[in-house]
Amino acid sequence: MKTLIRNVGLYPDEERCYENGNILFSDGKVIGLNVEAFDDDTKVIDGKGMNLLPGYIDVHVHGGYGFDFLEQPEKCPEVFSFNTVKEGCTAYLASFVCGSREKLVNAMKCYRKLDFKGARCLGVHMEGPFISPDYKAVMDPKTIRLPDKDEFLELIEASDNNIRQMTIAPEMPGALEIIEYGATHGINMMMGHSGATTEEALKGIEKGAFGLTHMYNAMSQHEHRNPGLVTAGILNEQLICEMICDGFHVHPDVVTATIKKMKDQIALVTDASLMRGLPDGDYTFSSYEVHKNGIKAQVKKTGRIAGSVVGMDDVVRNVVKFTGCSLNDIVRMASVNPAKIAGCADHKGRLLPGYDADIILLDDELNVRSTFVEGDYWYNYEVN
Repeated sequence: MKTLIRNVGLYPDEERCYENGNILFSDGKVIGLNVEAFDDDTKVIDGKGMNLLPGYIDVHVHGGYGFDFLEQPEKCPEVFSFNTVKEGCTAYLASFVCGSREKLVNAMKCYRKLDFKGARCLGVHMEGPFISPDYKAVMDPKTIRLPDKDEFLELIEASDNNIRQMTIAPEMPGALEIIEYGATHGINMMMGHSGATTEEALKGIEKGAFGLTHMYNAMSQHEHRNPGLVTAGILNEQLICEMICDGFHVHPDVVTATIKKMKDQIALVTDASLMRGLPDGDYTFSSYEVHKNGIKAQVKKTGRIAGSVVGMDDVVRNVVKFTGCSLNDIVRMASVNPAKIAGCADHKGRLLPGYDADIILLDDELNVRSTFVEGDYWYNYEVN
């Protein structure tokens, strides 16, 4: 059956908007926009004047609702996929913190199958283990190691080629070879957890590095006499740069300044942990004892930030509040650019004919009211 959602503010991509639009889809795919005529057996949904956007894609998230993608690989994707649709997230990459070689290989084997009910798991994001120990953040230092191509190949094989993104420090010995290999074999190599100089980062870009992992966090900065990884992100307009906008990881004024100058490059991410969706309290994440209090998760002993606890809906509302950006800008940063990182930009991230019908309806306060994943109703707050 075909489905038509009408009477919506339609934002199908990063450029177009229609004040009173509609969208027609069937068999999981978009058929047309602003359709004037349709079959009698088409199911018609009144969007009640809400805003209709492509679903959000979170390419950096470690879990939620009490489960971690690395620690509970058999259970976490099922739980996460089912729950995150209420936050408007229709697709994601399962992010791994650094782990032992054996743990990573065993977990990878669980991600050969990616068919979970709800939001689509698009593959794996390896955040390490080939990162700088000086910029480890809350990575367990015992699990950080020098780049090893043999291990990289073993992990790719264990995942059945489902690694979509990898975070690596380009200045580490052997990193450039790993970056080049990944970039030429369908893995978007992101630079992060790194003390690279701009010169070292540019060498990574020459080898095919795709962007920056959580820009500003756990990396060398944009200093006027000591330019680092952030400087490289500003210099190279082709890089896609993740940014965590929970109001804690990056100051709202820095978020605003960055988006003002670099919105075409920004991919909004949560970097959320298993604490997402759980009450305040004490938890274990990446081998550290962490205390969650409101929007903050911090290592109990040191106060170090330990991932986030927000959803993509929180991130989007924050960005609009901080910057006043348009919903087209949100589509670019929360859907289009993440789809590029995940390697699915030819069929996700926009609502164009032939693209997946990953659809969210938002009220004027940008609360998610309804979510479709590939045309299937997965979350419905009030739209009938």
